[in-house]
Amino acid sequence: MKFDIFSPVALSEKGQRDNQEDNIFPALGSITSDDRLFLVCDGMGGHEKGEVASAAVSNAVSKWINDNTSSDGVLDDEIVVEAIKYARKQLDELDDGSVRKMGTTLTMVCLHNGGVTMGHIGDSRIYHIRPSQRRILYKTIDHSLVYDLFMAGDIAYEDMATSNRRNVITRALMPGEDNDVNIDLAHTTDVLPGDYFYLCSDGMLEQMSDSELVSLLASEVSDESKIEQLRAATMGNKDNHSAILIKIKGVSNEVGDDQLVNDEKTSNYNEVSLLARMAAKAAEPAPVSPLDMQAPAAPVPQMPPAPPAPAPAADQVAQAEEDDEIKVVSEEPGRRARVQDVDDFEDYKPKAADGNLWLKALIGLLAAAVVFGAAYLIWNKFHGDKSTDQSGDAKELMENIENKNTGNSGGENTSQGSKNVTRSTQNSQGQATSNSASKGTNNGGQKKDNKFVKGIGDAQKAQGDDAHKAYEGINKPKTEKQKQEEKTKNAILNRKNGGK
Repeated sequence: MKFDIFSPVALSEKGQRDNQEDNIFPALGSITSDDRLFLVCDGMGGHEKGEVASAAVSNAVSKWINDNTSSDGVLDDEIVVEAIKYARKQLDELDDGSVRKMGTTLTMVCLHNGGVTMGHIGDSRIYHIRPSQRRILYKTIDHSLVYDLFMAGDIAYEDMATSNRRNVITRALMPGEDNDVNIDLAHTTDVLPGDYFYLCSDGMLEQMSDSELVSLLASEVSDESKIEQLRAATMGNKDNHSAILIKIKGVSNEVGDDQLVNDEKTSNYNEVSLLARMAAKAAEPAPVSPLDMQAPAAPVPQMPPAPPAPAPAADQVAQAEEDDEIKVVSEEPGRRARVQDVDDFEDYKPKAADGNLWLKALIGLLAAAVVFGAAYLIWNKFHGDKSTDQSGDAKELMENIENKNTGNSGGENTSQGSKNVTRSTQNSQGQATSNSASKGTNNGGQKKDNKFVKGIGDAQKAQGDDAHKAYEGINKPKTEKQKQEEKTKNAILNRKNGGK
């Protein structure tokens, strides 16, 4: 079969990046209606790295395919596979040993006598769109983390566009023996005049949905106007973005075309057919076994249907992915991420509570009480006898004072008691109390007796206060000198009182 095309249109914009890492073939401004091979590559790896990779792969693949296509004009898949190997060797030669490896995605559309061959690696896309029917016939499946999560049922289809992991890809062309990647290939002979093949890097997809793309291509304007509308729609994009738009002008069929490979509708790399199969599978009734057909099932009580669970927010889905389902690992910094399952979550599980915590606390308190009790017994052994001696001396002093008060009601006993009290108060209270008692003994008559008795009472009170202070202070340690003086005073008082 033969294809006639309009002159393709293309764009390649830096977006908000400092450098352009995308590369298209044929080069921008040199595409003509005679071209049959078209490539879009999206490089990565940082400044002066991504553009090197995308340019090297674009040049290598285009050269290999153009130089090795068979004489009958049919592109065999083996030629494409060899072209990818050749491109990877070019990357190996350019590798400077840097830890941060360069790499690139790849999309390819080739119109040849065997039909249309479409191939891709990474998350740059290819669309086959039929505007006359306003539908997409073919759309590549991104080699990306979010698409793997969607296929695993972990996130919804709509969440892929807003996920914070949408830029993580799972396949790319990179240098190194461990990057022996495959290219996904699909073929079609179902091509009509007016059909479009649209190749683009992922930057073109930031601000335009599939339905908007179909509406734009179905509009009655020129291809030049359409590419300018695409440019305007992607004006605010952060990433580099590039695209090639190829419109079919005519198709000439030849004998044997019906034997050509046409797997576009059934391809595992076509999102359109994949989603259709998933929808059909979801609508299938549950299989019925022969046993169920022979005997009616027992009636089951009808329960009201449970309300549908609300869809998780995008950030909740991302958190669940990060904590429970998957993790993204990279062999070296700067390399494209690979996805692996996480089977061991021990580091993420909450630790079980310690059931012996209260028992341990109780044992600790008991141990502290034992230590405290032992310390108290040791202290009491060394200080308890002194306290007892001091307490006995204080009690003896109190008894002497009480006996003195009882016996001294007047006359000579009172006079003698006054002298004894005066001596005692001079030792404990000071000169002021002694003078007061002496003044009471020098006055005459009843008035002198009253004052004398009052003086005795004051002295006794002072003496009693001193005794109480001594009694209450038994726990305060005293020097040997203080204790000896106190015993001497008590002995003198006892001796004088007993003599009278």
